[in-house]
Amino acid sequence: MGRFESVDALQNMLARDVFSETASAKKAAGRALGTLVELITFYMIRDWELEGGLAIERGLPEYGNKSINHNVEFTLHPASNSIQVPIADRDKSLTLRQIMVGLKEAGSTISLETSRPKTLRTAKGLLRHAALCGEEPGAFWTAHMVGGADAFLLTRLVEKPYAMFECKRVGIEEGMSKGPQTIEKAKQGAYVARTVSGLQRVPLSDGRVAAAVEDASGTLVTHENYYDFLRSAIDRGDLAQLANVVLTVGVVSNHGNWFTAETQNKEMRVLAQSYDWLLFLTDAGLAEFVQDVLHGTQESLAPVREAFKASFGRTGGGTSFTKVTIDERADAALTHYFATEQPWDRWFNVIAPAPSAVEHVAKTDVEAVDTVGEAGAALPSVSLDELRADLHRLRRLHEQEGI
Repeated sequence: MGRFESVDALQNMLARDVFSETASAKKAAGRALGTLVELITFYMIRDWELEGGLAIERGLPEYGNKSINHNVEFTLHPASNSIQVPIADRDKSLTLRQIMVGLKEAGSTISLETSRPKTLRTAKGLLRHAALCGEEPGAFWTAHMVGGADAFLLTRLVEKPYAMFECKRVGIEEGMSKGPQTIEKAKQGAYVARTVSGLQRVPLSDGRVAAAVEDASGTLVTHENYYDFLRSAIDRGDLAQLANVVLTVGVVSNHGNWFTAETQNKEMRVLAQSYDWLLFLTDAGLAEFVQDVLHGTQESLAPVREAFKASFGRTGGGTSFTKVTIDERADAALTHYFATEQPWDRWFNVIAPAPSAVEHVAKTDVEAVDTVGEAGAALPSVSLDELRADLHRLRRLHEQEGI
């Protein structure tokens, strides 16, 4: 079977083969594609070895206005304590009570308290990613495990994150005319990206973007170039300048219409000038995942296909194929698939940041690949490896300083 020509063709296939018995097959397929974008982003975070600091859909307050919170897909937090806990009985659900028993058997004196505990794993093998296990002033505890593992990682995370990921599907859906509805998701994402960090963009009349940031001492500091400041502060490990910065990462995918890193529409441009990093999950990447994993015949991925159909083709019952909860056999299969395939560079285009000079890219030790800028000039692209490295630098910096 050849690759799908567009995401709309992909959506039609899912509507026909998976959602044919639902009331609105095309809309159901669209919702499923949105879930896939979130799942792919989760497994990229796991593959980048950042899951230990992960929280999912935890309220992220606006900077300087904690009365307003935004539930973003993923936040990354500094870890201040962690312990590996063996699973004593896989026939039982891993509730908070069972987790406490495991901690005691592991010789730990950690006490967990929360008014909203989450079951890490059910007796039927349904796994919860980043399960909340405890809360305390300025911190919370999460449990992480890979499907089929004989132990889980319990981690105390600092409430204030150092990075966030948010996923958006934007564009024109079949049957819609271009209008306000096609830009609303982009505006929503842009607003969140611009309000949760102490680092603010200051547009200048010549098109350049300056930066204003409140440093650790409470002093408002300005910088002539937004990205040069961010790049320099991370490279230097300048915690005083980064103390109030939340690195914002947007993950965007197509919705019916065809565009790429080189042919950006209005939605893409709005998001690109709002997030510190904007990643575009290409139509080809999403099609490869659907065709090879969900629509393929590889036996090792059968649990993934079963979980997908059980979750989205169901007439009732719980979900077993989302970023939050997933069948543990599917989780193990996807973890192995992504670790083996390493599809990130071929599936994602980096839309932002776009370096202003080739010399800057040379300093980052990443391969420069030409991409076409807004004015048609050739600009060097930035590698995903740089984002991964930055996230690890920020994690180590905040954990070492105990912030």
